[in-house]
Parts: sequence; structure tokens; C-alpha cells
Amino acid sequence: MGAFMHRNAYFREPWNWLDFTVVLVGILEVTPLPNIQIKAIRSFRVLRPLRSVNALPSMKKLVSGLINSIPSLLNAILFMSFIFIQFAIIGTGQFGGAYHNQCRTTP
Repeated sequence: MGAFMHRNAYFREPWNWLDFTVVLVGILEVTPLPNIQIKAIRSFRVLRPLRSVNALPSMKKLVSGLINSIPSLLNAILFMSFIFIQFAIIGTGQFGGAYHNQCRTTP
């Protein structure tokens, strides 16, 4: 069917891009090329099971709902970070230096 130009070409589907990347990284790991650090790219292998999401409609709904909730989660994380920073500032002001001598073995 072709790689690029045909209507059903291999690279027209994003899941095939992921498969191609995983296979390419596997080939690069086997070749003895010096100074190539590919260990971080190996984490893309974890995403391959997500390809089964297209086969199960109920799983597709769950994953799409999870992905759609990310912006709301980011707002909650931002708010909680603000709260933690507030408590850190209050704690530093309250206990700043009070336990300096108690936590050290040498004066």
C-alpha cells in the first residue's frame, strides 16, 4: 500500500509512527555506534499497548475521558502547588532557625 502517498499508507496513521519509532530505536540499540544515548526514548515502548484502545470502544471512551480531564487536573495541581508554597512560607517564618542547634551533632 505504500509508505506515504497511498490513501491507506503506513505513515498516515499516528500509531504506525509510534511503531516505527520503537523499531528504529531497537535497531539503533543493536548497532555499535559510539556516544548514542537512547535509554530515554525506550520509554515509548510503554505506549504500544495503548494501540489496543482502538479495538475496544469502551476502553476508548475511558482513555479519551482521561485525556480530556488533563486540563482540569492541571488547574487543580496549580492550585495545590500554591497552597503548598503558602504553607512552606508560613512554616519557614514560624520555625526558621528554631531547630538549627537540635538537628546538628556539632556546634
